[in-house]
Formats: sequence, structure tokens, C-alpha cells
Amino acid sequence: MPLVGSPGTSVYRIRHGAFARTRRFPARFKAGHSMSPSVSIITPCYNAADTLPGTVASILAQDFDDWELLLVDDCSGDATEAVARGFAERDGRVRYVRMVENGGAARARNRGIELARGRYIAFLDADDLWLPNKLSGQPNGIVKRVTKEALVEAYKSFTGTGG
Repeated sequence: MPLVGSPGTSVYRIRHGAFARTRRFPARFKAGHSMSPSVSIITPCYNAADTLPGTVASILAQDFDDWELLLVDDCSGDATEAVARGFAERDGRVRYVRMVENGGAARARNRGIELARGRYIAFLDADDLWLPNKLSGQPNGIVKRVTKEALVEAYKSFTGTGG
């Protein structure tokens, strides 16, 4: 399971869209929500019942807490729905969304973007983890330095062999 962290590590691989600035969402996306989070984290899920608890735990452990998490289930056939709903019931920042039909990770991400309320969008796959400081400082840093529509983030990958 790749561990996604901050730049500054010795091994980098570019991960497209890991943290992207978004346009301001139309009022229809914010209707009924007076407080919008800074960051909407979108996690597409497909048969992820085994890995999702670790992924969500890494988000809950963030030292930056102004976020929402959208768990977008792409019609899983395992216990992903039960696991995701459990997190949504325990933490109001977590929302569970089930796709009507299986369409792949890209469609699930797009559905998450449609439902997102945050100023920024972050993507985290259901089998990945974030370091606890992944989000801290990023929103302020991005606001100060981003002039284009997207920012590409780096991540560090760990293997079970210590490499």
C-alpha cells in the first residue's frame, strides 16, 4: 500500500491530480451547507473493504481537520458499503455515496467532484495512506503560490521489504 506524504523525501514519483485547486462551485453544490470545508478528499472505492479502514484512519489522523471525505463506492460486491457507512455514521465529515452503476475510478472521482463542497480537491485511493501532516499547511501554501488550475503533488512509496 503506497504511503502518500509530503515532498522533501528522497524518492519521488509524480502522481497526477493528488491535490488540485478547483473552480468555485456553483451555489447548487453548496445549498444547505453554510460551512464549507477547505478540502474535499475524494476516495473512489471498489471492493475495498479490507483496505478502506487504514485509508480512512490515515485521514482521521490528519493534524489539519478542515476537510470532508467523500467515499464514492463504484458498486462494490464486498463489504465496502458497510465499512464506509460505518465511518460516515461516526464522523460527520465523512460522506458515503454509491454509484448507480459501475463506471470505474475516473467516473467515481468525477461524481465526488460534483458533490464536493471544499475549495480544494484531494484524491486518495482506497488502498493508499497519508502521513498525518499531509494536509497541514498545504491549503495556505497553495493559496499563496498557485496561479494555474492544478498543482501536482509527489508521494513516497514504501514496500514490505524495507525499500
